[in-house]
Amino acid sequence: MEQKNKNALIGGLLAIVFIMAVGYAAFATQLTINGTANINSRWDVHISDIQVADTGTTTASSESQGTKDSDLTAEFSAKLQSPGDYVTYNVTVVNEGTLDAELSGIVFSQTNNGTGTAEAGDTVENQGTSYEGDNAIVYSYSNIQQGDQLEAETGSVTFQVKVMYNNKVQGQPDAKELTSKLKMTLTYEQLSD
Repeated sequence: MEQKNKNALIGGLLAIVFIMAVGYAAFATQLTINGTANINSRWDVHISDIQVADTGTTTASSESQGTKDSDLTAEFSAKLQSPGDYVTYNVTVVNEGTLDAELSGIVFSQTNNGTGTAEAGDTVENQGTSYEGDNAIVYSYSNIQQGDQLEAETGSVTFQVKVMYNNKVQGQPDAKELTSKLKMTLTYEQLSD
């Protein structure tokens, strides 16, 4: 029996030493996590250029201009004299940021464009997407649409905005109403993966 007690005592002591060793290891281990995370993405989608590309009258060519209000807003001004006169602008948008972008909105607003209210959906012959109503001055745009994408750092698109004296106008508006004031705002969003 004495041998049995010795074996039990030795087994118990070994168990205690084992538990102490595991406990010591558990409490003595120091967990160190070092790391650095850098986010270096940059958003830079903007209108880089607006140029008068084509005019239907000499008055329009000398007095027409497109100016950038902000990164994605532009204003167009043209003095038109008779039905059929027009000015076409080339507008270039670039993506110089590190994120892909998608066009989610194109909003045009016009003032001082003769009588009437612009209605979406009417079409000026052979001019593509346009908003006409019964205004003396109408506009259209082409080569851009919602959903178009611009690749990061290299993406670029040039599209056209045409401002035209409405061929369908019923009466001559006041001279002050023939200077078109058109504002365009583009909305781009980060392209989701």
